[in-house]
Amino acid sequence: MATSGLNGMARRLARLEVLVPAPPEQTEHEARVERVLTRLIETMDPEHAGALIRGLIARYEVMPEVKEGPRPLATIGLMLVGEHLDEPEPRFKLALPPALAGILLARSVWLFDRCVDCRLGLPFEAEHWRGNVYHPPVHHFDRCPDCGGAVEHDVYGFARVNRP
Repeated sequence: MATSGLNGMARRLARLEVLVPAPPEQTEHEARVERVLTRLIETMDPEHAGALIRGLIARYEVMPEVKEGPRPLATIGLMLVGEHLDEPEPRFKLALPPALAGILLARSVWLFDRCVDCRLGLPFEAEHWRGNVYHPPVHHFDRCPDCGGAVEHDVYGFARVNRP
């Protein structure tokens, strides 16, 4: 009796396997993205890593029930991953240590500064007006929060454009 029950279950399982397609194989590019993203997450505080993942989910609406996510952190994370996938000599180190990730969670900034020693990308806020209030430019770090190295400002050279 037990054997016939197992045989029936095996037949039902076989029919189910035919109806439910196997997930597609991961492409080489997807595997590379996963490896680089994993390396980035390993540099992060667990709370910040969770925020990065929530931001990526919200950004791409992979899980519609996750409505909010820290988009600046996700955007910077994707930029770093993309740079390390495509560039033979990436401009920035693949890392988001706590001091940096904390700023990316709180502010809308971009990585325009960089550590001279370890190449960690560092945030910069351009001067701007909000209403009638002037906000001067802000370089968030004088020394690298990861290695203590000197900071190179304006890595892209934007401040030098149209200036004598």
